[in-house]
Amino acid sequence: LRQLLAAGASIEGSDRHGHVALHWAAACGREGCVAALVAAGADLERSDCNGLTAMQLAAGKGQVACMEALAAAGASLGAADRVGNSALHIAACNGHLAAIRWLVAADPSPA
Repeated sequence: LRQLLAAGASIEGSDRHGHVALHWAAACGREGCVAALVAAGADLERSDCNGLTAMQLAAGKGQVACMEALAAAGASLGAADRVGNSALHIAACNGHLAAIRWLVAADPSPA
């Protein structure tokens, strides 16, 4: 990834569902890739076709380390998808207790 970024590869190209590299890195638990993409200027609040951000996708997969990296970079914890679900809702619906605990500790008064 670092070589691609150094060669000028686009970080905002998306697949047919609107997923960009940051979405995939966050959902797959690739913390180093998340850090590299953030450093390259990835849009932390870009959403896919369902309105899901990288934070929400990471929460849905229980990827707490990626959630921490995204939050440290300034990603919103309370952003809502197209139907109004936040990262906390998504983590809870998917049964990711560690992600739920982290989100509650990071934002004790979620919307």
